Amino acid sequence: MNELNPELQEQGLEGRLLNTLIYLNIEWTDARDGMSLRNIINNLGKFYDSPDGAICEEKYAMYKELYFKDSMKLGRRDKKSETGFKEGSREDYENRLRQYRIFKNAVENNKRLANMTIGNQSWNMGDKFNDRKGLNACTFEDENGNIIVVYRGTASGEWGDNSEGLIGLVNETQQQKQAMEYFDYIVEKNNYHKKNIEITITGHSKGGNKAQYTTVNSKYRDLIKYCFSYDGQGFSPEAIEAFEKRFDDYNESLKKLYSFN
Repeated sequence: MNELNPELQEQGLEGRLLNTLIYLNIEWTDARDGMSLRNIINNLGKFYDSPDGAICEEKYAMYKELYFKDSMKLGRRDKKSETGFKEGSREDYENRLRQYRIFKNAVENNKRLANMTIGNQSWNMGDKFNDRKGLNACTFEDENGNIIVVYRGTASGEWGDNSEGLIGLVNETQQQKQAMEYFDYIVEKNNYHKKNIEITITGHSKGGNKAQYTTVNSKYRDLIKYCFSYDGQGFSPEAIEAFEKRFDDYNESLKKLYSFN
């Protein structure tokens, strides 16, 4: 990965914040495309806002109910649970509260961040990408029209996909290819390839791997200025060899990759 100058470190921090937000279950708020982060964080407050930092039992109960419904829908199993499905623990909820407070503070103190708007929410895009067992992605647009793509980490149906890629069973996995298809689709849908804008692509954990894969393999990879991977997995030696042989500009794509651990 490449060295970060102070400007890129700041952009990387912004990307990390947006990757935090996507874990706070934006889909529970029915956020529409074009909604500002200021409004999204206000809507998330009904689940997470706690001025004194203490757990509000009513909000925790609401969180547990929605989390459990998601577990049944997405097949998140837990043998230790009486229901057989993973439930939102108090510890999980405390972590969400902490993440919410961090993001809320950032929005309140950063006008640029507060005015960003969400778009291309995969969970609202019909059968093609609305598979929350795998792909979870969206975009954020700044006041200049520049785009930040965010891929969420490992979903309930992706653990096998992780193994396939890491041990070199295949050079590219189904979830990696779906992430790239999502990127190519939103580029064409929004005519990003016809606009003079900057595109940054980011992701945490499995999402970081998807971001790296897309940066190297997308037919629109030349539009990507930076790729920020937060604790993202790498690729097997077999996959790297295949990518090197596939593209003459492989080494140029590598210059866009930055890792945060």
